[in-house]
This record gives sequence, structure tokens and C-alpha cells, in this order.
Amino acid sequence: MKKYNNLFVCFIALLIFGCGGYKTPVSAPPTASTDGFKKFIQVEDTLFVLAKNRIESYLTAKNGSVALLNTIVAKYPIENLIYQKGILFAQSIDGIHLIDNKTSKETRILKGFEACNKIFIKDTLMYVLRGINFCRDTASSGIKIYNIKDLEKIKFAQFVPINLPLDFVFTKNFLFVSTEKNGILTYNSSKPARIISLGSSSNLKAERIAFSNDMLIAQDSLKINQFTVGNDGGLVLKFSIPIRK
Repeated sequence: MKKYNNLFVCFIALLIFGCGGYKTPVSAPPTASTDGFKKFIQVEDTLFVLAKNRIESYLTAKNGSVALLNTIVAKYPIENLIYQKGILFAQSIDGIHLIDNKTSKETRILKGFEACNKIFIKDTLMYVLRGINFCRDTASSGIKIYNIKDLEKIKFAQFVPINLPLDFVFTKNFLFVSTEKNGILTYNSSKPARIISLGSSSNLKAERIAFSNDMLIAQDSLKINQFTVGNDGGLVLKFSIPIRK
């Protein structure tokens, strides 16, 4: 019986190793490093990943394949990453470093923008939310708008004073700003270079806000609130989701 058992084991091994049942392990596709991972952004078929002091770009195909395209190593810690028309805006403690995506070379640095400022770039305008996260420039807290059509000659466009801002997000025609004491403020942004205040949309505090599927999502320390956005920029609370701790 022992002899037959050994023959059976050999037969199974032959099936696995000799008849294609066993496949040579294939190395996994390249994945973004999680060491010091901070942020990623997707631009068309390119995924940019920010990790510590380097930027990794990946080509993402519709079939799910991922291929490493390039790695840019910086000599400074990067806090935020924005992509606009072939230029990577790498936000650091000493300003914003402009990096050419094709050559991976730094072309210029924009001084006077702290790492704690939140920056949003829309077309030829750069919106800078100042005075958040204990920035040193709290005396000028609010939104500063700059025209960056010509990066060699950046022009100041508008300053909107806001007391204790926390976060901001754009929709099609509106800009929403969450604040520490005044809830969520609404601005008309149909004329991007000259935004106009429409007042408070909600007295609910929001530490973070986002816009998705025509809904405004606002998160505080206890719950996530979801609002519908009216044609006039008004917010209507749809539902709340408690945050489990």
C-alpha cells in the first residue's frame, strides 16, 4: 500500500510540474511607495504619487496595467502636488517649485507661499487659502487670487478676507469655504478673477469639504454631512453619517 501511495504522490507532482499546472511566479506590477506617502493625483492616464521628497509618475491603462514612467527626486520635502499644463507645482516649506514634467527639471520657484496654505489652480488662476493650520500669516487670512497665465509675471487679482478658514472647494459656478466659526460660506465664482460673497450657506462647522456627484460633502469631528447645491448656491442638508471612533 505504501508503494502505491508513493506512486500516487509522484503522479500528482507530475501533473502539477510537468503538465502546466504550476506556473512560474510573475513579479508584481510596480506600485507606488507607501513610505512617507502623502498624496496622489490622476491626470488623464498618468498617476502622480507624492512620497517624501520624490514624485513618482505611472502610466495607467484601461486594462488595469500600471507602468512606472518617471521618478523625480527633490532636495526639499514636498507637502502638496498640483499639475497644470505640463507643469508640476510642488509645494514646499520655502515656496512652490515649478517642475517640467517632461524634463523633470525645476524651472522656477514661487516665493511667499507657505506649505500650510491650501492652493487650488483653475485655468489661469491660482487660489491660495491663507491663515489655516496655524500659519504665520493669520493677519491676512482669506483667499488670495493670482493670475498665472504668464508664470514669469504673476499678477495679484483679488483678496477675499475670511475669518478662520479651514478648507475650500470649487463647483461649476460657486466657491465654498468652511470656517471655524461662521460655518460654510458661499461665493459666486462665475467670474473667476472676481468672486463675490453670497453669505453663509450653513452654520455647520466643516473641517474638510469636497464636491462630488453634484453634492457637497462636509466633515467635522463627529459626522459627515452631505448637501445638495441649489442653483443659487444654497445648501440643503440631505443626510448625515456619524463617524465611528
